[in-house]
Amino acid sequence: MSELISIITPTYNHERFIGSCIESVLAQTYPHWEMLIVNDGSTDRTAEVAAEYAAKDARIKVINQANKGIYRLAENYNLALAESKGDLIAVLEGDDIWLPHKLATQVEAMHKQPDAVLCWGCAYSANTDLSEKYELHPKQLAKNIAFYDNSPVCNIYNVLFDDFLPPLTFLIRKSALQQLGGFVQSYKFPAVDLPTLMLLARHGRFIFLNEVLGYWRVHAYQVTKTYGLDILDSGRRIFTDNYKAMTEQQRAVLRFGQKEIDGYYRDAEVISFTRSGRFKLVRGEYASARQDFGKALGMNGLAAPVWKLRAAIGWTLSWFNTDVETLAKWLGRASYKKR
Repeated sequence: MSELISIITPTYNHERFIGSCIESVLAQTYPHWEMLIVNDGSTDRTAEVAAEYAAKDARIKVINQANKGIYRLAENYNLALAESKGDLIAVLEGDDIWLPHKLATQVEAMHKQPDAVLCWGCAYSANTDLSEKYELHPKQLAKNIAFYDNSPVCNIYNVLFDDFLPPLTFLIRKSALQQLGGFVQSYKFPAVDLPTLMLLARHGRFIFLNEVLGYWRVHAYQVTKTYGLDILDSGRRIFTDNYKAMTEQQRAVLRFGQKEIDGYYRDAEVISFTRSGRFKLVRGEYASARQDFGKALGMNGLAAPVWKLRAAIGWTLSWFNTDVETLAKWLGRASYKKR
């Protein structure tokens, strides 16, 4: 097989990571690819590092632009989509990496199932130097695996409701994306994966590969940690809008309704404020962290009691200008201190 794969890599201030990201693409056993790196006005050496690789390999193209910001991320993706020459589109953000077999495994799967619009698989979250694995995603494989192929259509909503599909594992048919008008970003959701996936899920089945395809770096400065509350608020609206737009036949495959959506997001609000507080502690933003922990403690009654306990601990430690990472390590949990 020699089908061209277009890799879209949005990046901003990834000087520490963009080199290993590109190296993971160069290490692919499948050689027929192009890598479109969209540098959104980075203020560090991201552009220079990427340019060094592009000068050595014609398959790599760097697109530099003035900063548009996270709420216009879909424009960056769609700029690369318009430049792409492949019929299959892969996503790899500038701080993530792939394992060498990723593209070869997926292109074979897509070739065997031409009706599928998307192929995805597992990924580990890890610390910045990739020396410590945190969690395997999706986390609830045993409970949700029956839904992973999105058959019948919209079945994947049962996964999106309470779990996470790692975007770095996506391989998407360009024709399906074009039917949507490209990548989609709704409300103030600082990512394209959820709104795009929810629309793609109405267009055809998915392929799930039950194997690890890459690593997703977790650090206190990434989008999911600095915009967590926007993700929550806009995510609720995106999910509700898509639920209301479904036909009765499509809703019949779901194991939840509007009541469950509302309940899930009540818990998620507590969790999100607690997580936001934790990462603000790591960044030394103690007063702001204390505000987030206080909001988590004061909202939604008895929702997410374990997370409220964590918020209480974080709130207390914030007064002493310290974080919870030492305690987390002592309890055998992951520490998110920058490495």
